Amino acid sequence: MTMMNVQLEGGTIFKPGETITGQVSWYLDKRPKAARVRLFWYTMGKGTEDSQVEEQQVFDKPMQQDNRSFKFKLPIAPYSFSGTLISLRWGVELDIKGVKEVCTKEFVLSPFDKEIVL
Repeated sequence: MTMMNVQLEGGTIFKPGETITGQVSWYLDKRPKAARVRLFWYTMGKGTEDSQVEEQQVFDKPMQQDNRSFKFKLPIAPYSFSGTLISLRWGVELDIKGVKEVCTKEFVLSPFDKEIVL
């Protein structure tokens, strides 16, 4: 049985330049060879979709059942937005080697305390 979780501290709306902290946890059938958490953004909608990992944290000696903290300094841009043709989303993602799925927690990065709607 595989269980994975990402929790963010301080809600789901953050300002550019702030620090985002949280915890990831997992319970796996066997001990993983590697585990990491990534700060990333991606676009979705019509046209070419894009994504970029801004930063990642690799965990030393992950255990079969584990709980780890993370901390990332958020960049100044790009902001989260939703438009008619394209949207940009931010997330923190737990990726464990040997596990097909990933666990993602999305959040909003905006100076306006909400997602920008175009």
